Amino acid sequence: RLERIIKLIPDRIEKMNLKVDAEGADLTVLKGAGKELIKKFDTIIIECVAPDDTWSTREGECKAENAIEYMDELGFESSVKTQGVHQANILFYQRNKVIELPPLLKSGHLEFREFYKQVQNWTQLV
Repeated sequence: RLERIIKLIPDRIEKMNLKVDAEGADLTVLKGAGKELIKKFDTIIIECVAPDDTWSTREGECKAENAIEYMDELGFESSVKTQGVHQANILFYQRNKVIELPPLLKSGHLEFREFYKQVQNWTQLV
């Protein structure tokens, strides 16, 4: 569970960014972590069914509209980048917090391979 992983992060870590890839259950993962834990992150990236897509989805699958609404209630703004016909990557960032986007997001592209490399490097340092 995500909350167990978050509790392992040392308090000295001030900026936290999260990428969730749970094969359609991204919003379920976020909700399961709880609102207070989610608010600890500066940025969060998830993948959902694209906005207004009528494509048949599995029961409980993350839909962009639902994720945006939920994260808006928690004080996050969103930026949606469609990927193909049916999928969308969504970047959430805290509305009332001045943040510096991770370098891989500054260009406006969600370069996940680079993101995963950074996460691997971070886990070796902690």
